Amino acid sequence: DTAGNANTSDLNITFSVAMPAGDTTPPTVSLTAPANGATVSGTSVTISANASDNVGVTGVQFKLNGGNLGSEDTSSPYSITWNTTTVANGSYSLTATARDAAGNTTTSAARTVTVNNVTAPDTVATPSISPNGGEYPHEGVSVTISSTTPEAVIYYTLDGSNPTTSSTKYEQPITITTSATLKAIATKAGMTTSSIASASFIIATPPIVPPPSGGGGGSSGGGGSSGGGGSSTPPPSSPSPDPAPTTGVILPPNAIAGQTIKFSNNPTVYLVMSTGLHPFDTFSSLQAYQAQSGAVVITREGTASTYTVSSIMAKDILAQQTGGSDQTPAPPAPSTELPANNSDFSCQGNPTIYYYLNGQKQAYSELAVFQAWNGNDFSKIKQLTAQACASIPGSGIVRLPEGTIVRVPGGPEIYMIAGTTARPFSNFAAYQRESAGKTTYTITIPYLHTYSRGAAVN
Repeated sequence: DTAGNANTSDLNITFSVAMPAGDTTPPTVSLTAPANGATVSGTSVTISANASDNVGVTGVQFKLNGGNLGSEDTSSPYSITWNTTTVANGSYSLTATARDAAGNTTTSAARTVTVNNVTAPDTVATPSISPNGGEYPHEGVSVTISSTTPEAVIYYTLDGSNPTTSSTKYEQPITITTSATLKAIATKAGMTTSSIASASFIIATPPIVPPPSGGGGGSSGGGGSSGGGGSSTPPPSSPSPDPAPTTGVILPPNAIAGQTIKFSNNPTVYLVMSTGLHPFDTFSSLQAYQAQSGAVVITREGTASTYTVSSIMAKDILAQQTGGSDQTPAPPAPSTELPANNSDFSCQGNPTIYYYLNGQKQAYSELAVFQAWNGNDFSKIKQLTAQACASIPGSGIVRLPEGTIVRVPGGPEIYMIAGTTARPFSNFAAYQRESAGKTTYTITIPYLHTYSRGAAVN
């Protein structure tokens, strides 16, 4: 005090400091796109918003029907891209929620949009082809086409072109008797047309060999009448008859002399001759024969033991026929000159034999047709270059001679050809009477169907 007296007691002073008031102002936010009531679609719809705050906006979260739509956008301008194909078509509510650093939030007014995406139609199942291509004997193969789509309609082509609804409509199994590329599509109303199914079929060239019973067609043997079958039918070429095969020799039906065949249960390859099946003893001798003759190995059903297998090797029988050589002579070079009228010819690189008549060519579509006219004499066939052949217009197929007796594999009926009709035999006695001295030829069902059914032969 003023007198100088000291007080040694401690002086305690208590006080408090008031904290300033915090940020309580929420941000503002409003949607800018899409417009309210808009119809949207597709994978890239932009949703955007404007947001502001007295301190600063930390982020904007867009929402669809109250649920988060994508991640929060933390930088201006605030927007996201919406893939509308992830939701069903219909009406949806869009909002945006803005947030500041103090945790204050504001949700915008909602905008209603309608999602309307065009749904692509379902696609028809690609057709299934059975069997799906491959190599088959000359008799051909039956092919079915199907689709797992109920009530689908199938269209197909056989020339390798892409099918359309203008192509052939598939209604029943297809019998393919010549090499072809099959393509198919399946269609159904309200659905997308299927992809194209494709399969390639290689049909072996028909074999040619003297039939076990001997005799050819035309004027020199059974199987055809002595006269022609009309202006559209070629006359027989009067071949020199082949020598009759050895008595008791059994050969595969419709085999071809000089052809090379094997059976599915045995790797041995045989040379077909009128004296039987002659085995090739070495692969090199087979290759030499193929190089000279152009023969290809054809696989046949059954077993070799069903037929006459000769003890004479193929190379030895060839040597006997070619003066000591086991190779056939080289064939003459294809000609560039057109064939004589009423004669047979073939085209380089094409196994089909044609008949030349009045500047046009007709195809021997069946081995039996050629045999019915010419027997088994192939010596008079002239080979033309591919270019010369291409210059000759086609005019259909060769018809069988009048009176030819025919049947189809496994078919119960036997027919006699009369003009453009095939007349079925009503009884066995009629067949015996009309077929005396003639060969009964086997033809395919498609070729038989080029004739109409005639009156029965009684």
